Amino acid sequence: MFFENSVRLLVHTPSNIHSITVPCTVCVGEFDPYVTMQTAQNFSNQLKHSHLVVIKNADHLVHLQHPKKVAAIMLAQAETQQTLLKNLESFN
Repeated sequence: MFFENSVRLLVHTPSNIHSITVPCTVCVGEFDPYVTMQTAQNFSNQLKHSHLVVIKNADHLVHLQHPKKVAAIMLAQAETQQTLLKNLESFN
Protein backbone atom coordinates (compact mmCIF):
# COMPACT_ATOMS: atom_id res chain seq x y z
CA MET A 1 0.00 0.00 0.00
CA PHE A 2 2.79 2.45 0.91
CA PHE A 3 4.58 1.86 -2.38
CA GLU A 4 1.39 2.32 -4.43
CA ASN A 5 0.58 5.59 -2.64
CA SER A 6 4.15 6.83 -3.10
CA VAL A 7 4.06 6.14 -6.83
CA ARG A 8 0.64 7.79 -7.14
CA LEU A 9 1.92 10.94 -5.44
CA LEU A 10 5.05 11.08 -7.59
CA VAL A 11 3.05 11.21 -10.82
CA HIS A 12 0.30 13.50 -9.51
CA THR A 13 0.21 17.13 -10.59
CA PRO A 14 -2.39 19.35 -8.92
CA SER A 15 -4.97 20.55 -11.42
CA ASN A 16 -5.02 24.00 -9.82
CA ILE A 17 -1.26 24.57 -9.65
CA HIS A 18 -1.49 27.78 -11.68
CA SER A 19 -3.91 29.30 -9.18
CA ILE A 20 -1.48 28.89 -6.26
CA THR A 21 -0.22 32.40 -5.55
CA VAL A 22 1.43 32.13 -2.15
CA PRO A 23 5.22 32.26 -2.12
CA CYS A 24 6.70 28.75 -2.21
CA THR A 25 10.10 27.20 -1.83
CA VAL A 26 10.61 23.86 -3.54
CA CYS A 27 13.45 21.80 -2.05
CA VAL A 28 14.95 18.82 -3.82
CA GLY A 29 17.86 16.58 -2.99
CA GLU A 30 20.72 16.65 -5.47
CA PHE A 31 20.59 12.86 -5.85
CA ASP A 32 16.83 12.28 -5.44
CA PRO A 33 15.99 9.29 -7.66
CA TYR A 34 12.23 9.90 -7.51
CA VAL A 35 11.85 13.66 -7.81
CA THR A 36 14.70 14.68 -10.07
CA MET A 37 16.06 18.21 -10.20
CA GLN A 38 14.37 18.63 -13.59
CA THR A 39 11.01 17.48 -12.21
CA ALA A 40 11.36 19.85 -9.25
CA GLN A 41 12.37 22.69 -11.60
CA ASN A 42 9.33 22.05 -13.81
CA PHE A 43 7.06 22.03 -10.76
CA SER A 44 8.64 25.20 -9.41
CA ASN A 45 8.27 26.93 -12.78
CA GLN A 46 4.53 26.28 -12.70
CA LEU A 47 4.14 28.12 -9.39
CA LYS A 48 3.82 31.89 -9.70
CA HIS A 49 6.04 32.83 -6.74
CA SER A 50 8.47 29.98 -6.29
CA HIS A 51 12.12 29.39 -5.60
CA LEU A 52 13.92 26.12 -6.19
CA VAL A 53 16.58 25.04 -3.72
CA VAL A 54 18.79 22.04 -4.45
CA ILE A 55 20.26 20.47 -1.32
CA LYS A 56 23.72 19.09 -2.05
CA ASN A 57 24.56 15.50 -1.05
CA ALA A 58 20.94 14.56 -0.39
CA ASP A 59 18.46 12.15 -1.88
CA HIS A 60 14.69 11.85 -1.46
CA LEU A 61 14.86 12.08 2.35
CA VAL A 62 16.42 15.53 2.35
CA HIS A 63 14.43 16.62 5.41
CA LEU A 64 15.88 13.71 7.41
CA GLN A 65 19.42 13.93 6.02
CA HIS A 66 19.76 17.71 6.38
CA PRO A 67 17.09 18.86 8.87
CA LYS A 68 18.96 22.03 9.83
CA LYS A 69 19.27 23.14 6.20
CA VAL A 70 15.61 22.44 5.49
CA ALA A 71 14.56 24.27 8.67
CA ALA A 72 16.76 27.25 7.75
CA ILE A 73 15.18 27.38 4.29
CA MET A 74 11.69 27.29 5.77
CA LEU A 75 12.56 30.01 8.28
CA ALA A 76 14.10 32.17 5.54
CA GLN A 77 10.87 31.89 3.54
CA ALA A 78 8.77 32.93 6.56
CA GLU A 79 11.12 35.75 7.55
CA THR A 80 11.15 37.12 4.02
CA GLN A 81 7.35 37.27 4.02
CA GLN A 82 7.29 38.97 7.43
CA THR A 83 9.83 41.58 6.29
CA LEU A 84 7.86 42.25 3.11
CA LEU A 85 4.60 42.70 5.02
CA LYS A 86 6.23 45.09 7.51
CA ASN A 87 7.74 47.14 4.69
CA LEU A 88 4.43 47.33 2.85
CA GLU A 89 2.60 48.40 6.01
CA SER A 90 4.94 51.38 6.29
CA PHE A 91 3.34 52.81 3.14
CA ASN A 92 -0.11 53.04 4.81
